[in-house]
Amino acid sequence: MTCPVRRTVYARQHRLSIATLYALNTAGAAAGTLLMAFVALPALGVTRTLIAVAAVNGAVFLSTWLLKGHEVETTRVLPPADPGRSAV
Repeated sequence: MTCPVRRTVYARQHRLSIATLYALNTAGAAAGTLLMAFVALPALGVTRTLIAVAAVNGAVFLSTWLLKGHEVETTRVLPPADPGRSAV
């Protein structure tokens, strides 16, 4: 949740505060880290865990891409600064 616009929209859609959204994001990151360290790595080993994580990441990407209708987020490019003007 690094994009401020997306997190604000998501929080409003799901009636969450930004603090709650960050808390859920942090809890998910901690749970995922612990799951990998204490469950996946001992059970699968490094190589298979890496393959599994890559497969899940690819599946999430593909499902998001398909569900969003192939939308591409664009950013506005600002023109270069005028070298003759002072930044101050």
